[in-house]
Amino acid sequence: MNQKLFYSLVIICTFLTAQSQTANLVAQYDFSNGSLNAQFGGVNGSGHNIYASPDRFGNKNEAIELRRTQNSTVSFGDNFDHIFTGNSAKFSFSFWFKNGDLANSNASFITKYSGSDCGEDGREFGIRINSSKKIELLYFMSLQNGSYRGYEGHTAVNDTNWHHVVVSYNATINTNNGKDRVQIYLDTIPQNLSLTISQGSSLSYIQDGSAHFGLGAPLTSAGGKCFSGNTYHGYMDDILIYSRNINSSEVAALYNDTSSICSNIGMKDAVQTSILSLYPNPTHNYFTIEMIDNQTFKSVIIMDQTGKIIGQEVGTFIGSHTVNTTNLSSGIYTVLVQTGNNKIARLLVKE
Repeated sequence: MNQKLFYSLVIICTFLTAQSQTANLVAQYDFSNGSLNAQFGGVNGSGHNIYASPDRFGNKNEAIELRRTQNSTVSFGDNFDHIFTGNSAKFSFSFWFKNGDLANSNASFITKYSGSDCGEDGREFGIRINSSKKIELLYFMSLQNGSYRGYEGHTAVNDTNWHHVVVSYNATINTNNGKDRVQIYLDTIPQNLSLTISQGSSLSYIQDGSAHFGLGAPLTSAGGKCFSGNTYHGYMDDILIYSRNINSSEVAALYNDTSSICSNIGMKDAVQTSILSLYPNPTHNYFTIEMIDNQTFKSVIIMDQTGKIIGQEVGTFIGSHTVNTTNLSSGIYTVLVQTGNNKIARLLVKE
């Protein structure tokens, strides 16, 4: 099948974002056409040196780029404290990122923090890629830097591929020196947490400060960058904010959400379908496609993150088919399965 014909097909995209994943959703940012406006929640962003870029499916202008040399940041104002602060606070962030290079060190993805280096006391929390290249949550229990904890995941990110992160915090849990308040997932894998920094022996909770909520670097109460270093250099996409802790099944569903690919491969209509399964995923050497009711399918197409077709198998496959992946590099791929006149998309991770 040539690529022109492929792009003209009417396809079915698989949407795994279940209704439960909209429960307690506070804000959503998909950065379509480079816009910083909220798709849900009403709090729009204001960018400084932000650039529209392709997303993980290769869709043009569907993610944002932040540049270290230009001190790129996004401010959403002094907002969302009602879910971040207090002794009953629960929140989760889901987002995708792709390093622009391998020099990110203690570089902030998402923050609500301003400190003494910018003449303020507005410390709440920050999510960053730290000096060990691991995902870390820092949460402060005093605006004046009196008490805080930092916990990192166990997986280092030393590449420039797209990755999915979920970070959750629950102020109602007071066990294990505050460690049990935190959950971090990287590409659906729950992270084993290690303490990175700590001050204060007793646990309190995040206080309501005036720093701006933002992306790329800590921001002051006026929305400016708080200090000269640690600007994140790379790409971000599909940020979701919840006022609850999402569970592992929801994390997997968010990771496997293929709705964004539809604009890249000519989608006309989209329906929910569960007529096939793909396993193991993540994979090393092979994956198997299995259809319910032993249905027949005609082809399997593998695409990289730019939308380029890098593999295809054509035939009459009855019920199931196994594909060898030993020649694929590690990364995220889209698998398209043709059933009759339709195509169903699944994300595949090659480790």
